[in-house]
Amino acid sequence: MRLPSWKARLERSARHLPWAALAVLVSGALLTHDYARGGWQTQTFGMTILAAAFTLLLLARWESMRAVRTGCRERCPSLR
Repeated sequence: MRLPSWKARLERSARHLPWAALAVLVSGALLTHDYARGGWQTQTFGMTILAAAFTLLLLARWESMRAVRTGCRERCPSLR
């Protein structure tokens, strides 16, 4: 992450990211009537909402992997 302020914010809120993704996904399902394939709501809002939800999930996974690598470097001198 190139922006230090965003990196700090991501580190502080990493444990809430999967729940935020779920909330975005559920709100999208309500807004687009369960992501009906032919509806205009899905075509306009639904795909954007799905992209945002999966981006949150990817950020959560990236942050958890970064935390594992950082913790392992501190405990495992052979990986330094």
